Amino acid sequence: SVYIGAFKNNKRNGKGKLIMAEGHVYNGQWLNGKKHGQGSLTYSNGLVYDGNWILGKIQGKGKMTSPSGAIYEGDFSNGKYHGKGKLTFLNGDYYEGEWQFGKKKGKGKYVFKEGGDYQGDWAFDKRHGYGTYHFPNGDTYEGQWHMGQRQGQGKLTRSNGEIQQGHFQG
Repeated sequence: SVYIGAFKNNKRNGKGKLIMAEGHVYNGQWLNGKKHGQGSLTYSNGLVYDGNWILGKIQGKGKMTSPSGAIYEGDFSNGKYHGKGKLTFLNGDYYEGEWQFGKKKGKGKYVFKEGGDYQGDWAFDKRHGYGTYHFPNGDTYEGQWHMGQRQGQGKLTRSNGEIQQGHFQG
């Protein structure tokens, strides 16, 4: 590893750049030998994180760009999506809402590039709870979801005005 930057008490402090043996490169702020403050880390596989660090951990606001082109901008905790943020996928789909430990959880909206969207409750990265799904053909389902499937009380409104209301399964 090679470090270019400021030292204090024999530890990295202030602004500096570390080129690690495995090919990762960190450029940013340091405190007592740990990444702390604003900084950018480019991993050898092409993943890039640019944002806030607290005592060596990705924490707070930041942006992560994957080698595939997916981009997450928002809150992090211990290196995982946590809080509020937006993940845009390479195909143009995006999810914007609440995250917990790297998974969609809480309130959020998923928009499909090809049409359609879901807005409502999430758990374990799946539609779960109450939500509304707008189909690309103009139909709308509003009601209960369980682990990604329509399940429970709901209302399906077809684009032709026909309405189905009751208990849905799948």
